[in-house]
Formats: sequence, structure tokens, C-alpha cells
Amino acid sequence: MQLSCNNLKAFLLNSILYLACLGVLPIQAQESCVLTLSGKVTDEEGLPLSGATLFLKQIDKGVISRQDGSFQFENLCKDKYSIEIQFLGFETLRQTIKLEKSMQLNFSLVNEEKLLQEVEVKDKL
Repeated sequence: MQLSCNNLKAFLLNSILYLACLGVLPIQAQESCVLTLSGKVTDEEGLPLSGATLFLKQIDKGVISRQDGSFQFENLCKDKYSIEIQFLGFETLRQTIKLEKSMQLNFSLVNEEKLLQEVEVKDKL
């Protein structure tokens, strides 16, 4: 059987459409990652925490909160993210976020209660 040029084009087009319907070939362009996650990090009394570190594990990306406690992650894709927030003297906060659109979230960190052991200083004469 000999294929003419028109038959070959029709065969190739049908094959591509068939594979696309099976999901072998993507027919839609990848969704661009343009979402933003922003917000503020504060203590229990609502005072801003400047210098808190926020880390998204899935994309290995971190930011540091500004003087007013604000932070911003840009160019994120729709996905589920695990965020970890740390600040010296406060308990680490871990939370899972399902990001479907740009959003603003505020986080309140809890003081870390650590009791220090008593230190006794003796003078040796």
C-alpha cells in the first residue's frame, strides 16, 4: 500500500490526536507559576517578628520576614506546600498549605519555654 502526501498528513494528524486523547501527548501548555504567598509573622501578642525564616520544603525556597514581620513568596505554582517558620526563642511552626490562588496568611509564633538549670559559682581560696 502506497500513501500519498495527503494520506500521510491525515495519518500523522490522526495519530497525534489519538495520542493526545490518551494523555500520551499533552495538548495544553503548562500552567505558568504566577501565584504569591504573603503575610505577616508575629508573636502571641501580635508584635511583628523581624528576621523570622520561612521555608517551603517542596521547592527548597526560603525568605526572611521584614522589619514589620511581612514576607512574600513569588512565582509559585498551584500545589500543596509544607511551610516551616522559625525564630530564635520561639517554637518552630510547621503547616501544610494548599495553594490554588494567591493568598495572604498570617502566622503567630509561640514563645519557647525552656528552663535553664541553676549554675553555682564558688570561689576557691
